[in-house]
Amino acid sequence: MSEKASISVLSFRARYLLHAYSAPARFSLRQVSELLINEKKERYNQDCLIVHRNNIEKIFIFRFGTIVFFNVAVEEHENYLSTLGMTPKKKAVEQKDLDELAEDDFTLTIEPGVTEVSFNAVKIPEFDLAKLEMVAHILAQSSALEIIEWEVEEFLAESDTMTRGLKRGGLISRSRSKLLKFIGEGLSARHRIVNQLLLLNEPEKTWEKEDLYKLYQDLFKNFDMKDRIDRLEKMLGLCSDVSELLLEVLNARRAEVMEIVIIILIGFELLKSLY
Repeated sequence: MSEKASISVLSFRARYLLHAYSAPARFSLRQVSELLINEKKERYNQDCLIVHRNNIEKIFIFRFGTIVFFNVAVEEHENYLSTLGMTPKKKAVEQKDLDELAEDDFTLTIEPGVTEVSFNAVKIPEFDLAKLEMVAHILAQSSALEIIEWEVEEFLAESDTMTRGLKRGGLISRSRSKLLKFIGEGLSARHRIVNQLLLLNEPEKTWEKEDLYKLYQDLFKNFDMKDRIDRLEKMLGLCSDVSELLLEVLNARRAEVMEIVIIILIGFELLKSLY
């Protein structure tokens, strides 16, 4: 089927599925391009590489660790994920040493004369690669954000565990080194969120056409991106406050122990001089 014929087909009502997979690690798009040497590729922008399987099957690979398949059969996903070092969720359950993937999907419908964003779906009037890339981009960012949400929830649970000792009587159930590690992991998560925020700027193409900008805004609201990021920032702030408080308490305890040791040594020296 020629490209012209394919686009003509996509001008009629049709429904397609986008499926996203995200992992904690980032991609080097240059290395990805080398791994997919035999595929027809296009560097869409600095954050995205598009693999054109054919005119109506696309794969969007984002450098922040997300792959979005458009109209590609599910059974074919695993080959690409394995090639790029990602593991589907079903395997992550069997192999505990591998990171679990975040998965999400979204429905795109081609319906002449209609542009509409609804829950987990979007309608556009005709096939437009710029609009398709925008849908894939927001879906990818939402999926990548889910990875961070999991991590922050784990931090919050661990933070709650550490504060129980103080509630029971001032005991801290973590060593200084573990507390420092916990603070470091929290700061690392914050850095990733900041990087994610930088990636959430409007794509340059949104300024080219008014309809692209409106579609981007509607998609951004649909995935509750701002509220989710604000929530993560508050959760991380709480974890940071708790860990810093615990570290201060631990330092104070160490100072008290040192004072006691010094008093004992002075007392020992006094006794030694007397006898």
